[in-house]
Amino acid sequence: MLRFRKRLIPANCDVKCVDSTIINRTYYSSYLFCQRWLLEVHGHELKSKKEFSKGTKFITEHSQVRRALKNMVKNL
Repeated sequence: MLRFRKRLIPANCDVKCVDSTIINRTYYSSYLFCQRWLLEVHGHELKSKKEFSKGTKFITEHSQVRRALKNMVKNL
């Protein structure tokens, strides 16, 4: 995408708009890769909102991925 960004710029947009899209897609791809890797390699399944008990604070899936990765680094 970065190589073709000038071709991707719509008439009502600038380079910053395309750069933001590239960054967002890169982040989301990385997040999905980590989520899948945690499940397939480590058996770490993320909890959905409805799986949290009433008295338990909900933790977003993004936060669950970050926490799992941080814990792995700590345990190295």
